Amino acid sequence: MLVREIEIDGFATIDPYLDSDSIELLVQDITAVNITPGRAGIRNLLALVPSVKRLAQSPEIRSLVEPILGNGARAVRGIFFDKNPTTNWKVPWHQDLTIAVKNRLDLPDYYPWLKEGIPHVQPPKAILEQMLTALPVKVCLANR
Repeated sequence: MLVREIEIDGFATIDPYLDSDSIELLVQDITAVNITPGRAGIRNLLALVPSVKRLAQSPEIRSLVEPILGNGARAVRGIFFDKNPTTNWKVPWHQDLTIAVKNRLDLPDYYPWLKEGIPHVQPPKAILEQMLTALPVKVCLANR
């Protein structure tokens, strides 16, 4: 069903699947990372927050992703946006076309640059078509 929704609509939504203890652990770990004042979030979340990396590799997430991308699928980027009344912005519909990479290589049809010191590249369409964005948690961190 999920695969078919993505094939038809380009996206799918699922019922919540994380228990409150798992969400609380994520909230604690993310809030423990110091966000630079004036910044809107954290780009390198998989490296900075171990519980987020564990979630990305968990059977729950893999069971959603593998039917679409196969068993070799892996998380390549984790981003946290801290939207609150003092740091908020409108984001019109868009599709991110850049991916984080370990090293910059000058290859045909790849357009590299840096984002916050992390090498990023816009790969060819064929590569992007093998990627999936998962938004597993929307959490309110108010009053923390």
